[in-house]
Amino acid sequence: MKKKSTLFHLGRVAMTLLLGLCVFINAGAQEQDHVHSWKVTKAHLRGNGNLAITVQCTTCGTKNNNFLATSYTSIQVQNPNNPNETITVYCFTAEVPGDNYQFNNYYYTNSDQLVVTPLNDNSENNGLISSLPTDKSIFVFLDGRTLYKDGDWNTICLPFSLTAEQVREQLDPTQLMTLNSTNFVDGTLYM
Repeated sequence: MKKKSTLFHLGRVAMTLLLGLCVFINAGAQEQDHVHSWKVTKAHLRGNGNLAITVQCTTCGTKNNNFLATSYTSIQVQNPNNPNETITVYCFTAEVPGDNYQFNNYYYTNSDQLVVTPLNDNSENNGLISSLPTDKSIFVFLDGRTLYKDGDWNTICLPFSLTAEQVREQLDPTQLMTLNSTNFVDGTLYM
């Protein structure tokens, strides 16, 4: 089973929010009496520059240690608790050895000071957001959303605020406007 998604991450700085932890748990191959639900427990760089991944099944506790990501990128974000430190967030693709499960463009950090969570473009996120603890800083990425630089307008609605400077830094728009009024006339919405 492969999970396909187009990801757009909000980039190089952590958005400090009053949200919390979300972990992807996905079904893998059938083994004996259950389907593995893999959770990433560690990602670390080896001396040769390869990214090693460790996962654990949330159902039976089986571990699969130190298999290599087929590709990865890393992003340095400011530690929300110490502005002089950075935290590494990895985005990787890796297949669990001996299983038919693949993590595609999966975001992860080993830090307990910053958690990574997706917001899905094609589904309602209120349940996810309301289930999160309110005392954590998180790194948000958008799953299933592509913003185009084709001369047309893109709209985006996020469950947190960004300053105009943060939008310019993270999304690099050619023009940025704030919606300040709407008008609905004869079945047409004017913005």
